[in-house]
Amino acid sequence: MAYQFEGYWKDVGTLDSLWEANMDLLGEKPVFDLHDDKEKIYLRNTSLFPQFIGPNASIENSIITEGCEIYGTVINSVLSTGVVVEENAVVKDSVVMKNCRICDGATVMHSILDREVTVRECATVGSELSTGEPLTLLGKGAEVPLGYTVSSGEMLSQKDLTDQKDKKDKKEGL
Repeated sequence: MAYQFEGYWKDVGTLDSLWEANMDLLGEKPVFDLHDDKEKIYLRNTSLFPQFIGPNASIENSIITEGCEIYGTVINSVLSTGVVVEENAVVKDSVVMKNCRICDGATVMHSILDREVTVRECATVGSELSTGEPLTLLGKGAEVPLGYTVSSGEMLSQKDLTDQKDKKDKKEGL
């Protein structure tokens, strides 16, 4: 037996579709409205403290979940549980998974960060969405070194980042 489905559905089998599904939650009239009583979502309660928004923080068109601490700028992004965005850091057009840290002066744009990623001070991940560049992905537990740039479209794990840093250090004679 079949029936006609008229609700929201998206196959999130690719990174681009996962990013799109998260962006569908944002805006004045989101494609999928989390506040619609007809389409409830039931979640486990993690019993974390509520999000903390610092006095100089700036948040626009974003979803910030429990346990997050925001001191910098978050624009058009979805942040999972326990994410920290430090002062002078910017997260834009991105999906940031559980327990990530974006350090002071770092920038994350048009990216997906898996769990427990750290973007160190003054590092840059991705590029502006408006440039049409591809999505950038950092794998679970990756740590982007201080001042490092992860180019648009790169898909990097911690091992990839370590290998690239070692090659750069060797080239510079460090």
